[in-house]
Amino acid sequence: MGSVVSNLHRTWALIVATVILSIAVLAIVVSHIRGLEHLVAELDQENVSLSERHKNSEAQNFELQARLAALEDEISSLQQPQPVDGPAFFPVSRVLARRGDTVAKLAKRESTTVETIFQLNTWLNSRQELLPGQAIWIPNQ
Repeated sequence: MGSVVSNLHRTWALIVATVILSIAVLAIVVSHIRGLEHLVAELDQENVSLSERHKNSEAQNFELQARLAALEDEISSLQQPQPVDGPAFFPVSRVLARRGDTVAKLAKRESTTVETIFQLNTWLNSRQELLPGQAIWIPNQ
């Protein structure tokens, strides 16, 4: 009978150890679940925040698209030909070079500067001599 009692004590000891171990494992699992619940709550909060930002972005995008459409309409209207009432004003005139003209002589005769003539006539490429009859742009007086 002593060995039966001894076996019974061992069995109970194993059952108690198994229960204690199961409780410890369960405590660890519960701790992890609580941590995961906290993470889920944070993710839910972040999701709400992102949803609000998305709605704001959509509204802002809609406003920007409306502004863009208005600007495109304005640009389109500005690109339409406009009637000219009376003579048109152009800020430059064309003169013809004379025999023996240089850029400096032409600039002096037309009351402008050499630099201005080169800016208006980029094809001259710093060439000083002009050909007779060569058309040169000069600013209006």
